[in-house]
Amino acid sequence: NVYEEDELELIWDELKFFTRPGKLLPPEEYGAAVGKTEASAIVLDRVFSNNIHSNIISLETRILNTNAVQKLSQVHESCRYFCNDIKLTTKLRYYHDGESYDTHADYIYSYVFFTYFNKTPKKYEGGELIFPDHDYSFPCDNNTTILIPGYIPHGVNEVSIRDSDYYDGYGRYCVTMFATLK
Repeated sequence: NVYEEDELELIWDELKFFTRPGKLLPPEEYGAAVGKTEASAIVLDRVFSNNIHSNIISLETRILNTNAVQKLSQVHESCRYFCNDIKLTTKLRYYHDGESYDTHADYIYSYVFFTYFNKTPKKYEGGELIFPDHDYSFPCDNNTTILIPGYIPHGVNEVSIRDSDYYDGYGRYCVTMFATLK
C-alpha cells in the first residue's frame, strides 16, 4: 500500500483522464521498444511542462524522499545513488486484453520504479512483471511499487480481460519512473 486513499483518488483522476480516446499513444510514439509491446502509454513529462500539475508525478516523486529509499542506500552499494540528484522521466502505460511487453532491459537508465494500479474488483488475469533470468515474477498488485536496476531484463505477461471495453479502465496501469544519475 504505497498510497493513502486520498492520494489514490488524485491518481485515479489522472488515470481516468488519460484512459479516453486519443489520449494514450501507440508504442512507436512514446519511446517503447518497438515490436515488443502493444500497450499504449504517455510520457507525462512531455504533457506537463510543470510537473506539479500532474498528480501522478507529484506523488510518485515523493517516493524518493521516503525513509525506505534512505534505507535502501545503506543496504547495498548499487542503491547509494538514490539519495543523490537524479533526473526522472515518468511514463503512464495501460495494458488491456492481449497486451504484453516482451523481455527487454532499460540499459540507458540507472533505476526503474514501477507502480501498479487497477480498478477493484480486478477484472483481468496475467500482467505480471517477469524476470526470466531469475525465474521470478512480481504479481503487480494494486498500489504496489517495485524498484529494479535498469540493466535487469524484464517483461510483462499478457493481460487477459473479458467483458471490458478498452476505455472503461479495468486493465492494468503501470506508472514507470525512469531514473538517470545526473
